[in-house]
Amino acid sequence: MNDNIGGFALLLLLGGIVYLAYYLLAGGKKKIHAENLAALKGSGINFDKVYDGFASIIAISAGTGKIALAEPGKRLHIYDRDMIRGWQPVWFEQGGHKSLFKIQFKLRDENNPTTAIWFATERDMDKWEEILSQAMGV
Repeated sequence: MNDNIGGFALLLLLGGIVYLAYYLLAGGKKKIHAENLAALKGSGINFDKVYDGFASIIAISAGTGKIALAEPGKRLHIYDRDMIRGWQPVWFEQGGHKSLFKIQFKLRDENNPTTAIWFATERDMDKWEEILSQAMGV
């Protein structure tokens, strides 16, 4: 009987450690996301279109030609339009249907040559692919 109680106590302890680690990591991502939003608003750039969802941020300023990108858990970067080499929509299939939508960017930035902006729905991804095409003159 003592083995069962000891095993159960160990299982509870390990479960608590896993939960605490997850909570701390998720909290860190939320903090970075909030800081990224504050940096976007405090940049002094008037962004015409902004997507803030699925822990990603993308924003475009037609007037200045700036594009702001922040993938989940990473800092916001603001680029000139000519710093974007290209982009490609990507999705994954699970159970026979599309899920996990993102646009993968190739950048002229040696410290950050690629980045991915994640979207909650295929419609959001398609909408932003069109916004990018119009903003980049493609």
